[in-house]
Amino acid sequence: MNTHRSDAELLALIDSGTQDEHVSGCAGCRHRHQEFEATLTWTRRVPEAPWTPLQDERLLQGARRRLRERRVPRRPVWQPALGGALLTGAAAAILFLVLLPTQRSTTSVHEALAGEYPIEVAEADDAELAMLIETYLIETASADELLLELDKLAGDE
Repeated sequence: MNTHRSDAELLALIDSGTQDEHVSGCAGCRHRHQEFEATLTWTRRVPEAPWTPLQDERLLQGARRRLRERRVPRRPVWQPALGGALLTGAAAAILFLVLLPTQRSTTSVHEALAGEYPIEVAEADDAELAMLIETYLIETASADELLLELDKLAGDE
């Protein structure tokens, strides 16, 4: 079985200056061998460029500069968390200010109902009393105040 020589084997033959029976007998390997020889001959004719220590330093500085330019700037891990915390705090403050009642009522349910309605609370039937309490709640009271007043009303009966 006839196998062709690899590029590395052909270059090794050129460097050693020896001949191989396969290369002389195989047209494909001989053609590649001749191309390698022509390329190496052509590259040997190119004059060698003088190299100075300054070029070494310039080459290294250029490589370092290009690496720095390609590097993605790192953000500290805490920055996104800080942004989220500030945004949440601002939203909470705005929500607090929007929902904050402008004026608190210090009057009791009895005083408020007696001042607004000519009906005596003790004389009101259940439907009127429920309407008065609901009206008061909508306008002034919190849930805690309602529970306290309902307890007082339940204790009066």
